[in-house]
Amino acid sequence: MSNHKKYTSIKLNASVYNTYKTRPNTIPHALGEFIDNAIGSYQQNKDRLLENAPNYKLHIDINIEWNDKKTSKITINDNAAGISEHAYQTAFEPAHKPEDDKGLNEFGMGMKDAALWLGDTWRVASSALGEPLMRDLTFDLKNVADYNLTSLPYDEIEADTWKHGTIIEITNPTHNSPAQTKLQKIQEDISGIYREFLRNDEIEIRINGDLLVFEEYEVLNAPYFATPKGESQEWKVEFDTGLIMGRYRIYGFVGLLEQMNKRQRGIVLLRRGRVIRGEDENSCYEPKEIVSATASSPRAKRIFGEMFLEGFDVSHDKSEIMDMEALDSIMPEVRKMLKVGEYDLLAQGDNYRKKDIAKEVKSLVGKHKENKKPISIDINEKPVKQPEVEPQPIVEDVMKEAYTIKDELYILEVHFVNEGEDLFWLDTSEEESKILKCMVNCSHKFFEAYPVKKSGQSSVRLLMAMAVAKYCHQCDEVDDMVERFNEILGKF
Repeated sequence: MSNHKKYTSIKLNASVYNTYKTRPNTIPHALGEFIDNAIGSYQQNKDRLLENAPNYKLHIDINIEWNDKKTSKITINDNAAGISEHAYQTAFEPAHKPEDDKGLNEFGMGMKDAALWLGDTWRVASSALGEPLMRDLTFDLKNVADYNLTSLPYDEIEADTWKHGTIIEITNPTHNSPAQTKLQKIQEDISGIYREFLRNDEIEIRINGDLLVFEEYEVLNAPYFATPKGESQEWKVEFDTGLIMGRYRIYGFVGLLEQMNKRQRGIVLLRRGRVIRGEDENSCYEPKEIVSATASSPRAKRIFGEMFLEGFDVSHDKSEIMDMEALDSIMPEVRKMLKVGEYDLLAQGDNYRKKDIAKEVKSLVGKHKENKKPISIDINEKPVKQPEVEPQPIVEDVMKEAYTIKDELYILEVHFVNEGEDLFWLDTSEEESKILKCMVNCSHKFFEAYPVKKSGQSSVRLLMAMAVAKYCHQCDEVDDMVERFNEILGKF
């Protein structure tokens, strides 16, 4: 096999490239840039790829390696059409837009931005569809800085014409590289971003060997709140605004969750099949006309939806819609469409409640006998102060237990609530007064399977023990553990 060395422009010097790692970004969005490039290459060359292999399907494999819990290497491998000889001459220049900017790789910034945000050294090896070559380039930021380089050499190696795809290897990770403990969250967020492609079975994405699947959310099926004995129906409305202002179109659905869930609630915005906002609970679109003006309202905790946007521009990192004023101005029109027959979906979100459990709670509290002698718990270190949690409405009553934690008397209060997405959570907002609150959600699915009146004493005892253990625990990962615990219980 012969090997030829050529050069390609990188245009900017190291002082500019050094700023890339300080730019705001997230792991899912950074990895998403490589996925976007692969999808863009697939979409632009779909006919040729299928002609070359009739059973072709786009595969994207991401593998993150850790050494002593620190990232050592990130590899992204795809079987898309690769980087052609023509594209290679500008592929590594910042902000060089591709000739076809109708796909997900429209800005020509993704690979460079993401790679430098994640690591100081990265290698790109690509075989273009129909070309008998593999091109191999390494970008080493230290080397670029030391010699003030504005171009880089790359090797051309003979390869079979039927081979195609790109391998990217990122090493010398920056402080932005992903923690091993966040792998599952990364998988979940990326499956959320590319939900539409995964739904359509167009592509396969694997992260550390796990095939990503987007799990659809469970929609509320219940009677209208004003006629509780009426017929149950699914609370999900599809809509389409048609063309507005001669440019914009929004279509999709808005629905109500069967169970309140902070990870699933809120409106997700998609453009060109990709999520722009809403890959996690902190980035959802929440127009007051649809979601509610009050974040703690029952509607805000239960409403969800997907809005597909046409005619809207996005930021270069595809994390924000640039036409937000236009989007907001269209929401009153969307609101008018949210009817299920003669019933208003938003009114259902405001007023629907699960069955009244006040009697069961009152019975449980009445049977409870407060421990006369505090339960003593010995720990080696002072408990870490937990974040304050907004209290939920009290259903009926409060149970109290006394605990001595490192020779200090604490009172654990069990507050029974009828709203929320989790089975229980810990509120330490009164820690200074030595009061901890274990919030127990009696409307949770768990109590549908194991009613309060039958399992109350044992179930609540278990939750109380977990609340105290959580308060005493020192590990950073404990919150992740409790989140997962709540998530699993929600699927019972």
